[in-house]
Amino acid sequence: FSPVVSDAAAVGVGAVCGALCRHHIGKAATERISRDPNLKYLTGWHTAGINILGSFVLGGVFGTPIVSAGAGAGAGAGAGAGA
Repeated sequence: FSPVVSDAAAVGVGAVCGALCRHHIGKAATERISRDPNLKYLTGWHTAGINILGSFVLGGVFGTPIVSAGAGAGAGAGAGAGA
């Protein structure tokens, strides 16, 4: 596949997974809010909370540095130092 097709497929899969997660979390939050009268003030705000939490999760996933297996601490340190 070309890079454009694989990128489009990755975005599509991510969008579907994100939409399903948002739907199920929102449904669970709505049910919880409707059962507990003390949480009525959260009606409508759970969507904003889900979006903010999702932003932090994506930031953590994509902000985490990727280290290859051979690039660990000390890999090649001192190589040729005494030669």
